[in-house]
Amino acid sequence: MTKPGAAQSSTPAPAARKARTPLNKQVKLVELANKRVPKALRSIQLIGALGKYQPSQDQVEKVEQALLEAVNQAVRDLAPISQIEKQSFAL
Repeated sequence: MTKPGAAQSSTPAPAARKARTPLNKQVKLVELANKRVPKALRSIQLIGALGKYQPSQDQVEKVEQALLEAVNQAVRDLAPISQIEKQSFAL
């Protein structure tokens, strides 16, 4: 029971987080990928439209290199660790 005149919090208690089960993770992956991939593809299309400004070959190569590096890194980050080739080292 609260004292008269005491301020009461109008914000509800934080909701309990869902357990991150493999199924929940897959649902979240699909949800996020369905939002993010179309945005990325649209952005890439917009970059391609920069061709109407007649970029130099050097500029085209720099943009291409940046995009390829970003895509390659995203794919590496997306791949499960078990599928990533591990470099071996032995003395």
